[in-house]
Amino acid sequence: MLKAFTLSVQTTSDQHLIQKGFYRYVRNPAYIGSILSLLGIAFSLRNTFAPIIVLIICILCYGIRIKIEEKALKEQFKQKFENYYKNTYCLFPFIW
Repeated sequence: MLKAFTLSVQTTSDQHLIQKGFYRYVRNPAYIGSILSLLGIAFSLRNTFAPIIVLIICILCYGIRIKIEEKALKEQFKQKFENYYKNTYCLFPFIW
């Protein structure tokens, strides 16, 4: 059985492209939650550089992961994913 998140990116033939709820606006809402949680922890450290470092690391790591995932989704869903991609934000609405 395929788990929703795995370390290696994979798709299956019975997988669906979800476009409801938060996915209607952003392609990676779980990553947004993770980034905001990590930034909250960084701010709680009360160190000026902690949020900046966390944000840089998140952008690098999630940026790489998202590119790999989106390539796999494009191969799986073709034009359907292209249309979805054009009408949503990667992470933060109006920013990225």
